[in-house]
Amino acid sequence: MTQNQTTDELLLYEIVSSHEVDKAVDAYLGSLAAKHFHFQAGYWLDIHKAVTSHPFANATISGGGAKPARKRGVVRTAILLACPEKA
Repeated sequence: MTQNQTTDELLLYEIVSSHEVDKAVDAYLGSLAAKHFHFQAGYWLDIHKAVTSHPFANATISGGGAKPARKRGVVRTAILLACPEKA
């Protein structure tokens, strides 16, 4: 495997679990100030940066009019497309 793999790739290779991704989404939505999420495999992700640097997710979250299911979906997408760092 190469460096800079997305969370989705780590999920595909079963390095991180879907449950952990759900927990990262919950952490972000539970506190928009949530910063880092640590995966059990030794990776960490700046979830705030992942969401705010994803244009659609950022617009959806900051717009305030989106329903909870849409917010959850865009946050999950932003997290899956982000590249966690190895601790």
